[in-house]
Amino acid sequence: MTGELLFTNIKFLLFNFIFDMQYDLEERTTRFSEKIIDFARSIPLDDITKPLIVQLIKSGTSIGANYREANEGSSKRDFKNKIFIISSIFC
Repeated sequence: MTGELLFTNIKFLLFNFIFDMQYDLEERTTRFSEKIIDFARSIPLDDITKPLIVQLIKSGTSIGANYREANEGSSKRDFKNKIFIISSIFC
């Protein structure tokens, strides 16, 4: 799988995640994480792709954990700050 194809598939997953308003955000982040893991499993494993796959899974699944942590924020300001951190990951 070429780098360009990999990037295109990741953009497709992100697009579907952002515009799928059928579910609440916590469920959408969980589904996004599952799709990232499924996608990572489809990438051929070799010396070059192994660290990329690990990083893809770490960053792709962290958004759900960050969102859940933000929901448990101690104040509105804390929630906004944590949501800002989440949004900066994908921008």
